[in-house]
Amino acid sequence: MKKLFSLLMMMIMVVSVFAIPAWAAADDPIVVNVIPASSANGSSAEGYKMVQDWILENTGVLVNAITLDGTDDTNQKNALLNGTTRIDVWWDGNWMQYKANDMLKNMKDYIDLIPNTMAYWANYGGLMSVTDKDGNVWGLPRHCNRVFEHTFIREDFLKALGYTEDQYPTTMEQLNEYLYKVKAAAGTNGIPENVIPMITRSRMDDMEYHFLGGYTAYGRSNWQDEDGTIKPYYLQDGYFEFLQQMKKWRDDGIFNKDNVSWNVNTVKEMLASGRVAASSAYSSDLCNQYINLRQNVPGSKWWTPVEGMIRNGELMESQIKGEPAAMCFNVNTPDEVIKAYLKVLEFLFGDWANNYSSQVGLQGLYWDYDVENYGEEAKTLHIVKTLEGAADLPKYKNDFWFSIGLPTEADCVMYDADGVQNMQNEWIRHQGDTFSAKEAFDSGIYYNTVDLYENVMLAHDLETAIKENITRFFMGDEGYELTEENWAKFIQRLYDEFELQEYCDELTRQYKEAKGL
Repeated sequence: MKKLFSLLMMMIMVVSVFAIPAWAAADDPIVVNVIPASSANGSSAEGYKMVQDWILENTGVLVNAITLDGTDDTNQKNALLNGTTRIDVWWDGNWMQYKANDMLKNMKDYIDLIPNTMAYWANYGGLMSVTDKDGNVWGLPRHCNRVFEHTFIREDFLKALGYTEDQYPTTMEQLNEYLYKVKAAAGTNGIPENVIPMITRSRMDDMEYHFLGGYTAYGRSNWQDEDGTIKPYYLQDGYFEFLQQMKKWRDDGIFNKDNVSWNVNTVKEMLASGRVAASSAYSSDLCNQYINLRQNVPGSKWWTPVEGMIRNGELMESQIKGEPAAMCFNVNTPDEVIKAYLKVLEFLFGDWANNYSSQVGLQGLYWDYDVENYGEEAKTLHIVKTLEGAADLPKYKNDFWFSIGLPTEADCVMYDADGVQNMQNEWIRHQGDTFSAKEAFDSGIYYNTVDLYENVMLAHDLETAIKENITRFFMGDEGYELTEENWAKFIQRLYDEFELQEYCDELTRQYKEAKGL
């Protein structure tokens, strides 16, 4: 096996030499120190070096991936950033905190160097989430406005209940009718006795992103009242009515009573089991279990109204607003090092195979396109197979995979083994962010949470109180009976005890500042 491995490595190195771009100068490589987005995945030293050398041979850049161990990534990262080793590039959930401390290089003049990388963002809001009001670019984006909250319905259940395609639910009223029909038909027509009519994660925000737009003007979004104050989504007219509907579904057994306590793995297991008739869980939970569902229940199929679901003429689903998560570049890093790392990104994002090799190991050793079973189309569809002997090679996983988020999920994730691509990636790839859903009122406005929590002392407590207490109303806990009187008292308590007015004032201040008002 070792001889075979050595021979294959020599072959790859020879091929790589002929593929080296014009910028490669491996004799004297530029070194870049990078903290990736994820913790270490347990690669062996040999596996790590193999991919590191592969990148070096193809770009002339030696990338040191300083992976964290997952025990306390935030403090580990901060210690590294404040240590003696220069960190050139790192990932974080909010670039604004580093910009406030003058730690970031303005990337505005570098973007033209990475056309392949930035092409992924063309249909996803571009650099919106990393650009300030003056047009400065403070990193490369990871998140964009997206719709992961479509309502999915089991098409095989629809057909079992006598629905024809022109009768599939596209309105809240029709969905409601279907859910109660499924519940009534449990144990008949191929519908399981223990059917779950509707599933969600335990989080209220999944239900809000799925359905709130049908009850409120702005959906799951901050909004502006008539006085110009920016307020959170739960202060909109109609939120109480939305919560009433969600609670009714729970009380009537449309949602399983235990659903509120299920963790994500339990939700995924339920989705794969074949018991679930409709889903308002995060859509990747469902999509990534689709192949397991088909294996467990042959003939099963999910369907969703791609044009969006409607209630009273309003789109129910809301876009998830992009976040200021970003690949950050050190203001003290020399230009030549920044440009060197951008060459690495262009190499990894210039070809799907390069990106995939940075995830799982080198093509030709660990994996290849499954041309044998699917023909040349396998390369277009990204249908791959693990190569014989890969398990005996040095372990490698993700150390040099520097994801830029949603766009790469669309194009740089393989199809399922049977040739049907992971549903979510297929939709993202072909439709960009054009799913029909309500766009956030303040789309493009990224609030500085560091300032928010400094200027509103109880902001964390307020946000915790919202999550915990709305769930209590949903469950009908003692003292949280869902009446208009109790709801009004709860909102007043947020003002009196948790600085809700100060919270709104800070959102308004930042909104006006970002708008230049």
